Amino acid sequence: MGKDRCRRYLFFFTWILGVQLCFVLGEKQKVTSAKLWELWPKVRISPADPYQLRSSDVTAALEGLQKKNPKSISVEFTAKSAEGRPLPLVQWGQGELKIALWSQMHGDEPTATAALLDILHFLVSNPGNKLVRQWRDRLHLLILPMLNPDGAERTRRRNAQGIDINRDALALTTPEGRFLKQVRDRFQPEIGFNLHNQNARTSVGETKQPAMISLLAVPYDAQGNNNEGRIRSKKICALIYETLGPYCYTGIARYDDSFTVRAFGDQMSAWGTYTVLIESGWPGRGGEEYLVRVNFLAILRALQALADGSIQNANPAVYDALLQNQSDLIFDWILRGVTIWSGNAVAPFITDLGINFRDVWDDPKQRRKKGAVAEVGDLSVFRGLRETAAAEWIACPSDLGAGPPKGEITPGTQTLFLYRKKSADAAPVAANLLPVGRLAQGTWVENP
Repeated sequence: MGKDRCRRYLFFFTWILGVQLCFVLGEKQKVTSAKLWELWPKVRISPADPYQLRSSDVTAALEGLQKKNPKSISVEFTAKSAEGRPLPLVQWGQGELKIALWSQMHGDEPTATAALLDILHFLVSNPGNKLVRQWRDRLHLLILPMLNPDGAERTRRRNAQGIDINRDALALTTPEGRFLKQVRDRFQPEIGFNLHNQNARTSVGETKQPAMISLLAVPYDAQGNNNEGRIRSKKICALIYETLGPYCYTGIARYDDSFTVRAFGDQMSAWGTYTVLIESGWPGRGGEEYLVRVNFLAILRALQALADGSIQNANPAVYDALLQNQSDLIFDWILRGVTIWSGNAVAPFITDLGINFRDVWDDPKQRRKKGAVAEVGDLSVFRGLRETAAAEWIACPSDLGAGPPKGEITPGTQTLFLYRKKSADAAPVAANLLPVGRLAQGTWVENP
């Protein structure tokens, strides 16, 4: 009988422990970064290439979400861009903490727009989820997913007036800028998320590691002072840094915190909506989709911490310790030790050659890369996103098959022919060279 009682007690305590473990693990699975990371493929509605998003796509997606669950989401299309396209305002949640999130005020920066659509799809499609209910009761989200639809239509930074909306916070010349200011004044959100893309060649400090994400607790004055609002912004950045660590290892930097008086993020903070800037940069091997997923995780994790109050546990010193990003240490492609053979009186010489590529658009949805020589000379202190040991390579400004070189290779050159010697000791003449590829007015063509 005593043994039976012991067995019953052992079973009881084992059962209690099991229930507690299941409860704890279940709760952790709902809020951990890994769980949110795995959630994205299940709820995404964004396209494989966020640069394909246009105003009509965003409008259709939002209308679909509103039809799916009209009680959980409100979408306004009353505001218009300079060319008359809708500037949607999405409201979700019934809580006291108001948070504004705006994306694509630069028309060629769509990564976060895609992430916001995926986030909204998750929130609207899962009204019974415990986490979603908690957020709904504590947060009031004000989402402007595409603030520059005219720029997005052209895949360019500026709006149809040719104005950079992010430098219009004082003059308010643009209808898009006025709309953002009106939303801020109408709702008085406490927190803002200003969502952008930055140059993929931006590096984390002087490490020459490409920055996938740069964060900024946007200052509210030129002196960079701290108050409760900015310290909270630093805590949000610290939380995002720690959240993204496993997915952006060594690729997270701090954005330049110089106060820019005309910029919306800075003025938002000055007006009392303390703002976090998220800049998406180098996509890594995962491509543009990977950065969408990173944004999805960063924003959801921040919202979760703001909703449950755990943001107070974040350490602002983590943010202060981040290396500031730099924009002059990385090239798209570096050829190390290549022989330059120009068509002037200079003898062939060995040096490094840096080439950069930029996006160009042949039509609104057809993107390609256009390259040019960025630097000739010693590039030993720089990094290439692609690097080639080019000791047996020759770079010429013209086709050697058509005769001796013509022209020069200098920064800005968009026509360049690359060859590789058939053998290490081969003389640099056309008969001894194998074509590698060429830049033809900026378009790279690789030889088979």
